[in-house]
Amino acid sequence: MTRTIRTLQTTARSICVEIGRALGTLAGTTWFSVNALMAGTRLSGVEPTDAGLPEESAWLFVFAVAAGATIWLEQRGYERIRADTTGGGAFGLLSVFYLPFAFLPAGYALAVSVGWPPAFVNMYLLGCVLVAGWLAFYGGLDRLGLEVTHFGRAFVTVLGLMVAAVVVDALFVSTLIETVVDRTWITERATRATLALAGQGITLLLGYKV
Repeated sequence: MTRTIRTLQTTARSICVEIGRALGTLAGTTWFSVNALMAGTRLSGVEPTDAGLPEESAWLFVFAVAAGATIWLEQRGYERIRADTTGGGAFGLLSVFYLPFAFLPAGYALAVSVGWPPAFVNMYLLGCVLVAGWLAFYGGLDRLGLEVTHFGRAFVTVLGLMVAAVVVDALFVSTLIETVVDRTWITERATRATLALAGQGITLLLGYKV
């Protein structure tokens, strides 16, 4: 009886792991498709509605493409592209959450410094998905000596810095500094970029310290 229960538990865990990997792959491919569509429309200035297509149909098409790609990968697609079949879960976390936030300060600093168009955000997120694919499916984590938890710590660090910035601005900047000095220096591009890069340095120090 005990052996049967253990077998059932092992099978249930295996099924849950497989479902998690598939969902992670679906999340990553959907995120890539969404940002590819948004980048294309912003760069070209052409919306799906301009071509006489309902906006909903464009998003359904995006999800269908992502779902088809996920099914193909699960059906021996990983082997055909020589990818790690166990990397789906890590791919989903890295592409959708960890990488976009982990390097958000540096991306913000670049955007502030050179004034990138809105499509830059989508291009940045597309790059995060591609890097996540290399890390999760092609041994990038092992080559860099990193684990998914390092990116998770960086994710938490950036969220903490964002909350701290909002609190400091609300409690000190808005109520005190602007009544004493000219606040224009705070909103200057160079100052914001410098603070963002400092935040990126803190993120790298706390998040990726092995």
